[in-house]
Amino acid sequence: MGIRTDSPTCELEGLHLLFSWAACNQLKLKAADVSNAYFQAKPLDRLILLKPPPGGLPGEGDLTDAAVVARIPIYGFRDAGRNFWKQLREVIQKAGLKPNKIIKALYSLSEDGDCKVMLATHVDDICFACKPGYEHRVKEILDFFDIRKEEDTEFRFCGREIKQDADGNISVTCKDTSEKITPVNFRVNGRKPTDKGTQGEIAQVRSVVGSLSWVARQCRPELSYDCSRLQSVAPAIDVAQLEETNKIVQEAQASSDNGLFYKAKAFDWNDCIIATVTDASWAGETLIIDDKVFPRKSQMGYVILLADKKLWDADEASVMPICWKSTLIKRTCRSTMQAETHAELGGTECAARLRAAYADLRGLLDIKKWESTSADAIKHLWLTDCNSLETYLKNPASAGCEDKRLEVDLEGLRQHLWENHDGTLKEQLEDNQTDKVRWIDTSTMIADPLTKKMKPTRLIKCLQSGVMSLEPTKEAQMSKLMKKAQRAAKKEKAE
Repeated sequence: MGIRTDSPTCELEGLHLLFSWAACNQLKLKAADVSNAYFQAKPLDRLILLKPPPGGLPGEGDLTDAAVVARIPIYGFRDAGRNFWKQLREVIQKAGLKPNKIIKALYSLSEDGDCKVMLATHVDDICFACKPGYEHRVKEILDFFDIRKEEDTEFRFCGREIKQDADGNISVTCKDTSEKITPVNFRVNGRKPTDKGTQGEIAQVRSVVGSLSWVARQCRPELSYDCSRLQSVAPAIDVAQLEETNKIVQEAQASSDNGLFYKAKAFDWNDCIIATVTDASWAGETLIIDDKVFPRKSQMGYVILLADKKLWDADEASVMPICWKSTLIKRTCRSTMQAETHAELGGTECAARLRAAYADLRGLLDIKKWESTSADAIKHLWLTDCNSLETYLKNPASAGCEDKRLEVDLEGLRQHLWENHDGTLKEQLEDNQTDKVRWIDTSTMIADPLTKKMKPTRLIKCLQSGVMSLEPTKEAQMSKLMKKAQRAAKKEKAE
């Protein structure tokens, strides 16, 4: 019949933007749950006849040859969710809020570049915050529906535990979901570590990894690499990897209190920057598809944050996590430079979209000129530990390279740095431009645990404190001094 069944829900990035905005402005974050949502949806636009239940309806007599006309959608109808979403969207827009042009089911009210109300929806769940004097906008929405409950301070929203303390700090965890994940049930029974698991064990692994991946996407970036790696080898998982899967589950449950932290008054939300931290590990992964092994694959990871604008030059600043990802690079990379370039491409492209969403939340986005208007609304800092990539991107002359596909990717990145909004080229990079690439020491790289198996100490510290430090560790500084001394001694000996 061609019935539309899609009903958009707010993306994770939209919720994280809401959390960051509420924390920066010390606004009370609230959640509401619509009761019997589908019964409050828009009326159906087609005729649907329902057979009365056995025994008929109270007080209606014999209904053997009768039918009931459905006026509104009922749970089980294909378009029930969409009809409720259309009703909810209409009510929200009548209250003066505008849907975000980039992130679906995220709404805002802004005046003179300042966001006054922000609201996100996920089916019948609503999460929102508003500045003083604008409470009536949200009240108008909630009064239209039958609300089962309205909560603040400490509540669950779409599987997450959200807490806001008296100072306005917001923390997000998935403790309950993490602790409910059941490990893979298997026995070694004399099998070797390299022996392949059974089909039942492989099915269990897929289920466990699916649960872990959900938690990782919601609020546990440090689990992302393990989930990505297990997904890659799941079709041919062996006994050793089954044991490793259960170990990962145990570690995730032991640290189930870990999550995201949004510090109150961390920075001015209307005068901050987007920071994209990207990293890659070269040729160290394996992909298995239909029992076919594809070795020497590379892994990329990135973390995108809203940050205090002083991070543009300083080595420490308050940050708030918005988005992260750990994934295999589809193309087989022939060099570290190529892997790092793919990571930079993935991170900066995602950040460009979030940049536009941020600009629209403040009412500053012109969709026809989305790149320039979003760039004017918020600057974008690229952080990489690949010195070769940074040098190439900052070089006024396009150096080129033998790998032409890599050169195309590099030139795409350079375009953001070296091209003005009107299409003219810059003579040189200036510190006040809207995009900037900056090299950081590997020891400060918070995206490193998203590309390889390692302790995510630096990443977790950043997430829990809300502060990112780019100051190299003492061990890293000492190592550099030793290498410098070795190079000097070698040069002196050669002379």
